[in-house]
Amino acid sequence: MLAKMLSPIVRILSSAEDNAKLEALNRSQAIIEFKLDGTIITANQNFLNAMGYRLEEIQAQHHSIFVDKDYAQSNEYRGFWHSLNRGEIQSGEFSRINKAGEIIWIQASYNLLCDGFGKPYKI
Repeated sequence: MLAKMLSPIVRILSSAEDNAKLEALNRSQAIIEFKLDGTIITANQNFLNAMGYRLEEIQAQHHSIFVDKDYAQSNEYRGFWHSLNRGEIQSGEFSRINKAGEIIWIQASYNLLCDGFGKPYKI
């Protein structure tokens, strides 16, 4: 009976801790979110600072704005997004292009967020 009474309190504490963890990641990491097709949903200030953009400049654009035009048209790039849509995490060092047109190298992990049924809904 006590466990039943404490269950909502445990969920609240767990939720508060989860929120604190997310806030800590947001303060220390560059984070960007995409739809499954690569359309940019949002990005935090760390990401925007690293790439030299304001959010309104990239929101609703495709990830391909950060890569070389030839690479954006390649089978390799299409394969990158197909593998993400199959649920495969992509991580490593990636060459990206910032707003100034400079090539920068990032250490990144493209992770999928899944719904309660395990179906990916964003990256």
